[in-house]
Amino acid sequence: MALEGLNDKVPPTEAAQQTKISSSQLEGAKVLPADDTLDNPCLVAKYLTRAGATVDVAGDGEEAVTMAQAGDYDVVLMDIQMPKLDGYEATAKLRNEGYERPIVTLTAYAMREEKGAVSPGWMQRLPHQAC
Repeated sequence: MALEGLNDKVPPTEAAQQTKISSSQLEGAKVLPADDTLDNPCLVAKYLTRAGATVDVAGDGEEAVTMAQAGDYDVVLMDIQMPKLDGYEATAKLRNEGYERPIVTLTAYAMREEKGAVSPGWMQRLPHQAC
């Protein structure tokens, strides 16, 4: 796995604090951003491919589930609010079907009530920070 050692067996709160990743850690990584808008995954893909990662994009929750199960992704970057299946439903479906790879919440929706809606270990959550 290209991201081996990154967030391995680290509690979600500590994993969220590990925000600096070198481009060498991304070389050869397979990443699946799942987002129903084009802007976010395009921006993410631009930076990740520059760092050597391979990026495929899922446009909704159903597509994210199908692609994650069929692909050998190192990480799924899951938007919370998407059509067909939202990020919560897509993640629950993947976990219920035995998907064990990291799924990280990547969303612009950072309301306080959303922070408590994710149980530890279900989805890793990175803190919302301005770029």
